[in-house]
Amino acid sequence: LKTRHGGVLWGVYLRPAWRRTGLAERLVRACIDHARHAELEVLELTVARENRSALALYDRLGFTPFGVREDALKVGGRYVAE
Repeated sequence: LKTRHGGVLWGVYLRPAWRRTGLAERLVRACIDHARHAELEVLELTVARENRSALALYDRLGFTPFGVREDALKVGGRYVAE
């Protein structure tokens, strides 16, 4: 009950052939619209700090950074911040 006002957008992935086509923006906008219709007040997501195109997209769509997890992911023995 304490968290049902919020939602989480988990995982946006496009195959390389579909990147830079506007599809990611349309997908995220559809998620935002769905959250609005569900009367969610908060929509949260995480993104790898080095993913500049995703960071630019989320910024353009109005998401606001609120923190960094330095060792959020471990890929091939290397830590990636989110």
